[in-house]
Formats: sequence, structure tokens, C-alpha cells
Amino acid sequence: MEFRLINAADTEAVKLLWSYCFEQQDHPFFNWFFSDYYQPENVLGGYDQGRLVTCIHIIPYEILLREKPLPVAFLVGLATAPGSRGSGAAGKLLRAALNEARGRGQYASILIPRRNGFYRPLGWELCYHHYHYDVAAADLVHVAKRHGAFRRVDSVDEWPALAGVYEAFVAGRHGYAVRRAANWRSLLAAHLAEKGFIYVLEDGGRPKGYILYHRGENVLTVTEMAYADGRAQQALFYFLYQHRYQTERIEWNAPLDDVVHFALPNPKKEVWLHPFMAGRIVDVAALLTVIRYPPGPAGQMVLCVEDGLADWNNGCFALEIAGGQGRVTRVAEDKADVSCPVGALAQLVFGRLSARELAAAGRLTASPQGVALLDQLFPPRVNYINEYF
Repeated sequence: MEFRLINAADTEAVKLLWSYCFEQQDHPFFNWFFSDYYQPENVLGGYDQGRLVTCIHIIPYEILLREKPLPVAFLVGLATAPGSRGSGAAGKLLRAALNEARGRGQYASILIPRRNGFYRPLGWELCYHHYHYDVAAADLVHVAKRHGAFRRVDSVDEWPALAGVYEAFVAGRHGYAVRRAANWRSLLAAHLAEKGFIYVLEDGGRPKGYILYHRGENVLTVTEMAYADGRAQQALFYFLYQHRYQTERIEWNAPLDDVVHFALPNPKKEVWLHPFMAGRIVDVAALLTVIRYPPGPAGQMVLCVEDGLADWNNGCFALEIAGGQGRVTRVAEDKADVSCPVGALAQLVFGRLSARELAAAGRLTASPQGVALLDQLFPPRVNYINEYF
């Protein structure tokens, strides 16, 4: 099987694979995606005797990782023709996608796993979780308070009103998407194409919150909600509460440091942990060199990584840390100070799990001193991301 970036002439075949696996060709998102967002140069295909049988979209993104905005590959829309499933084509395509991402200078990869059991053995581990809320609309009275004024947004040109709120919302969090103008325009355009509603909360003429949502028959689904402070959050819930005579339930996702569930009357049945996005390291040596480390700790270690998909990651690396900077060199296999699979290393670098937690789970091997140093170098963080394409 041959793996390469597709040609524009392959677009119809890409559409057929997408419509078989995801939205149909008459779906509003499908129409928007392939008319306004799709770029053939970002699609990697697998060809069997010249016929496209599997493909994946490698969307360039930036995320804040260890205090630096870094280019990453957001893998979207892995689709395989039914006759080629079970042949290993998808796994081989993902290997080729990692190689392509490395060539593009993308340090890590993120994706939304439909089945975690497929991606996990290939090195993608869950690095982002949300709280998912599915709450009786009337129960929002416990967290709602009227404040400010709301205005509807119906043009992608109004994205700057949301951008400042988003930056305030993600401040202090980790792993979030660094959104540029093009990202905002795509987000709003896709939402409006699917007949979604967008409202901005203003206080004294300044944006303090925003909400993107869809109204269904008995549920209002929030696709994104952000606020600059607690008062703005209460105002957004008041806005949602005012829909209690139109809908029975309100659902939304929130970061893991969200505390709204403490104030709800029935959180055991209305709030749960939602595994959202997986992360993977594309290039171990490059990533450990470019990220920032806490300024205090210094040290060195030999780190041995197991990676069955990307051979350039498989092996041992000498990591030296000084002044918040890392220096990495590949070394011959020697006595490792730390050893782990590449997925565990991703969860450590992304800040989703600590070295202590990984060691306790049997997924990282190190001395007690090594574990302590790793937890100084890679302290756990509150990850948040809300990108879908």
C-alpha cells in the first residue's frame, strides 16, 4: 500500500469516505467543511493499487504546552473503506501521518478517539477530560444570576468580541488551542452553518462572556461557553435558565477545575467525567528540547522510550535540564533512569498524569528520586481544549 498526500483530483474519493464514516453529503457541516475548510494538501491517503481506501486530515494547530505555543497535528476524519478494514491499513496510515507531521515540524499530535482501545496501543493516550453536564433547565436557578446584556452574533467578522473572553477563560489552564483569526472564523462559520446560535455577554459595552449552542426538541446543547470571571459565568447560566419553558434539559462541557457541580441539587445523575481528547508525542527529542521547564529544578537522566509506531522515538535519550531549558541527545541503550511507553510520556508532558501516578499504575519505571525529579519538571496541569475539526 502506498501512503502519500492526496491530489486535488482525489477530492471526490475523500468525500465518499467521509460520507460513509461521518456526516452525509447533504449535511450542513459536510457542505461547509468541503467548501470552506478542506485543504487537499492536509490530507494523507492510503492507496491500494492506485485506489484511495483510507485517509486522514492533518490539520495544523497550535496548543500551549509547557508555557509555549507549539505547532501540533490535529488528526481528524480517519476514514477507511469497509472492504479494507481489518487489513491494518488505518494503523499504517497513522504511522505515515506521524512521519508527515514530523516533517512539518509538528511536535505532538492530538485527536478525538472514537474508540480509545484502537488508538491507545498506537501511542495516543487520553490527555483531556471534561466534566459533562446534563442538567434540568430549572435547576440552573442555583447557579444563575442576572447581569449585563446579551447580543446575538451572526457574522464571523465579530470574532474579536469572543477572542478576548476566550483568552481570559483559558488563562492559567494548559494544553488549550491558540486561536488565530482563521481558527475563529472557521469555528463561527461551522457553527452558523449548522444553524447554531451565538450570543455575547457585555458589561459596560465590553465582552465578558459568550455562548455557542443549538436548540433541540427537549435539550439545549452548548458547544462552547466561556467567561472572563465568576459573575459572567452566573450571567451565562441565567441566560440558559431563561430557556426552561422551551427545553427540559441543558447540556454542556466544562474544564476539570470547574466547581458548578457543587451547587447543583442532583449532580450524581447529571454530571460525569467525559474523556475527550488524546495526545501523542510526534518527536520525543524535539519536544523535550523545545518546551520550557520550571526554572528551579536541574538535573539529568537517561530516558528510555518504547514506541512501536515511530522508530525515531524508540530508544534512549539523555535529558539535561538547567535554567528551565532542556538538552536532549540520543544515547546507546544503557541503564535507564526512567523508562516508559511513548503514551505515558505524553500524559506526563501534557500534564494529565504525574510521574507518581504513572509509576503507581505500572506505566513508568524510575527510582523514587527519579519520580520526584520528573514531578518537579512536569507538574500536573489542568488541561482544556474544545476543538473538533
